[in-house]
Amino acid sequence: MMKLLISLLIFKSLLIPLSYAFPPAISFSPYKFPGPVEHHSICKYCLCDQHQKSVICAGAHIIINTVHLPSWTTVFHVHNVSLSRLPHFGYSPELKVLRINFCGMKEIHPLSFVPLPNLETIHFADNEISGISETLFGRLEKLRIINLARNKIQDLNNVELSLPDNVILDQLVLDGNPIEIGVKIGTQIWPKMRQLHMSNTRMEKLNGTHIVFEASESCPNSSCRTIIIPSIFWTHLVTADFGQNSHLEVHPTTMPLLANLTALNLASTQIPIGISTLFHPEANLRHLDLHGAKLDVGENNKFWQFCSNRLEWLDISQIGLTKLHIGNHCTSLQWLFVSSNKIESAIIEAKGLRVIHLDRNRLLEWPFPIPTIGYAGKILPQLETLSISYNRLGPLSKDALKGFPSLTTLDISNNNLLKISRHSFPEVGVQLRYLNLSSNLLRNFPTLILPKLQVLDLSANDLGSEGIDEKGFIGMPSLQHLHLSKNPNVMDDCIFDNDFEDDENIQLCWLKSAQDLQKLVELDIAECDIKKIYGLKGFKNLQSLNLAKNEMTTLDCQKLPPSLVHLNLRGNRLHHVANLSLSPISATLQDLDIAENPLRCDCSLFEISKQIERQPDYSDRSQYYCFAENWQHPLKSYLDSAENFCESRTEFSPTLSTLIINFVGLLITCLAVAAIFACIILKAYRAVDCKFANYSPVPQSETPVDV
Repeated sequence: MMKLLISLLIFKSLLIPLSYAFPPAISFSPYKFPGPVEHHSICKYCLCDQHQKSVICAGAHIIINTVHLPSWTTVFHVHNVSLSRLPHFGYSPELKVLRINFCGMKEIHPLSFVPLPNLETIHFADNEISGISETLFGRLEKLRIINLARNKIQDLNNVELSLPDNVILDQLVLDGNPIEIGVKIGTQIWPKMRQLHMSNTRMEKLNGTHIVFEASESCPNSSCRTIIIPSIFWTHLVTADFGQNSHLEVHPTTMPLLANLTALNLASTQIPIGISTLFHPEANLRHLDLHGAKLDVGENNKFWQFCSNRLEWLDISQIGLTKLHIGNHCTSLQWLFVSSNKIESAIIEAKGLRVIHLDRNRLLEWPFPIPTIGYAGKILPQLETLSISYNRLGPLSKDALKGFPSLTTLDISNNNLLKISRHSFPEVGVQLRYLNLSSNLLRNFPTLILPKLQVLDLSANDLGSEGIDEKGFIGMPSLQHLHLSKNPNVMDDCIFDNDFEDDENIQLCWLKSAQDLQKLVELDIAECDIKKIYGLKGFKNLQSLNLAKNEMTTLDCQKLPPSLVHLNLRGNRLHHVANLSLSPISATLQDLDIAENPLRCDCSLFEISKQIERQPDYSDRSQYYCFAENWQHPLKSYLDSAENFCESRTEFSPTLSTLIINFVGLLITCLAVAAIFACIILKAYRAVDCKFANYSPVPQSETPVDV
């Protein structure tokens, strides 16, 4: 009996450490027991939010076997947890959304959803599912969304989407599945749905009755890689996404069916000649994406003038257009994307547009009507964003931007602008908040009245010492971000003789008006050939200063703005940064980039060590280094090795004040020792009653005789 007890104790002691050697298994019984039963609480390992009624499990530290959710749970999300099969669920009638993503799930039991009768959304994207059993969705009468995107579905015969008769899916997503084999005739009924997403699924042909996939070794004949589309399918469909199927050819007879949809994506597909059918006056399309599509070669297809009364969103980027005309009959069009074409001339007259992207084309002239003298109307009254960068625009004509009262974002970068006239911008009623004029050929920047402007980018132009007017920023009181990088000599007028280097004496430079910008928090003057900084201390609220890739050899931190948080000094010729610990920015500076500078290896580097250690490439010896006796050392290694030495040197290094104090102390000590020694000698002398001269006459034997 004793041996049996000992063996049981040993066995129990072996089981205890094993229980902690593996991740905890969340296992809940779906049954109710009469007495208390101990189970792992799912909220110990997952994030439970009763306010949002959600439970989220993420990470590889748990293993999910059987799940019993709190009664209030409506959303259960599992992310990046190792699951080879769908776990068993306890009865959860409140659960409506089930998401399991990036879990490597392969198998789903046919009866898995029986305890979840009210599911509305099943989101199993980014797993390894290859098949769905016939009875899986059969009892889910409230099901509305099935997402199986980016799995490993190759044979649609293994995916049984049998739903209750009264169920119409809001969304079926099969994007990113390498489908090779279609559905056999009579073996499956295609479900009724409102949205179908089949982008990047190897589709090859589409007509009104069939979908054919690309040929493969397992199915070379078209008969085995076809899906039959019933006529009722088109009656419910509202949105279709067939994009990213580079070999997809849409038959012209399908165009009338597609024109009845609300949203259609045919990006990166083959577009037939019958595309004009999509823009019939009776067409229902509101959202059309054709970017990257291949149009039939022909001059007619290079000139785009198609539109419809109901179309609101149109993307025709990167399809090889050379001409564009969007007439005023496009009354509903609000978003227009025509990027990366070869357009040389364009006319845009649709007054309802809010966003226009015409970047990366070959435009030579302003694509909007120029108001005539006395014209008080509005060209595009609702336009908010206009991007016309990477074109070949010349000078902006007078009144070019009049008639755009709602414009807040304007990007005219990377053009051939030689001059900006102050008359190109209206003086009143301007809502502009973002203006990008970078990478042009500007030599002068006039004084513009833009009271709401927050971001101005003038970088990579030819603004020299006189390129910016002395009062250039006086009309921009709301400016927060100013970019002037890659403008050589832009600060030359700000440099005076040594007797006049005070900020108060800088009157002929644009910095004077910039200092009056109370809301300015970022100033970028990188790559401007700056050798020495002046006038920056006056920026009281500046938080970010970019001085990278200039010609500075020294930097006095006392001349920097007092509220700096981010300072970029990369790529200069600095040997050291002076007075950082004594300057006002020592309390605010958090980020200092001083890479690619020939720093000297000395103890002064420890003043900036805390700021540069936050840089992501601080450990890169090709970026951060210092020199000592013509030898280059990695900065991190030097600071690590010299830390103790510099601390001891700093602690015991003499200064003028310490030398004076030490000298006075030593003198007082010597005087005190001398006084004590004199007192001791004096007391000893008195104690022995010593006499220095005690005279006694020499005795004589003869009597004295007078001679």
